[in-house]
Amino acid sequence: MTPPRAFRRLPPTMAHPLDPRRAAALALAALAALGAGAGCGSSNPYAGSDEPLFRGRPTAFWLQELRYDLPRGYPSDAVLALAHLAPVDPRAETVVEGLMVDQDGEVRRSAFAAVAELEPDYAARFEAALVTGLDDRHPPAASQALLSLCALHARGAELPALRPAIEGLSVRYDLAWSPVLDRAARDLVGPDALGGGDADLGLLVAETTLRLALRPEPLYLDTLAWAHYRRGEIDRAVSLARQARAEAETAGLPASQRVVIEETLSRFTSD
Repeated sequence: MTPPRAFRRLPPTMAHPLDPRRAAALALAALAALGAGAGCGSSNPYAGSDEPLFRGRPTAFWLQELRYDLPRGYPSDAVLALAHLAPVDPRAETVVEGLMVDQDGEVRRSAFAAVAELEPDYAARFEAALVTGLDDRHPPAASQALLSLCALHARGAELPALRPAIEGLSVRYDLAWSPVLDRAARDLVGPDALGGGDADLGLLVAETTLRLALRPEPLYLDTLAWAHYRRGEIDRAVSLARQARAEAETAGLPASQRVVIEETLSRFTSD
């Protein structure tokens, strides 16, 4: 399958396999690993350590794990661990920045996902890397960059570049990305919206989703209905939910998906 055109141009930070930030990350990992080896003879080498820990282990341990895993071509728990340690350890933050432009797409995807779990105010410093990730040539990484941006925004992160980036999606993305956009929109305005969501941005994403679809998909209409509902536009929300139900019947959607639309309509008409 030919990747969407959004991924046919590699961002400048990923244009060379020997990216300096990747080299710096691996160098830090190697140095930390050497330092970590001194305590290997102890049954509990981290007992009494003043270092910040993640799952009971310090940055040096996770850098060592990363050193072993990256050359094998797959990410590990070390990516998540270092992201969680980044706010309290500059070494970890430097490595995470390098992982977000790593030459391996799955490593980049893992870094994008890990950043989304951090405290929104801190994670906002990675906004530029995530926005650049929207153009990633590795589709799962680009998908995760979008989902992470929307999730962080919904949880209260200040991301001034997000709205302009979303507005540009209609010319950079194609049909293959409608499901990803729909998921992002539901994070912002759906029944389980993260952090209370964002009705205005959710509406923009939901409308973009439908523009890129070949037809008015019932579940995309359902998401758009939620966006209007969150904006207090109840009549419009009910109208769209009814349209979604009609489209679902015409398309022969599975019962499990029709139930989602029926629950939406029931919620809107009971309020």
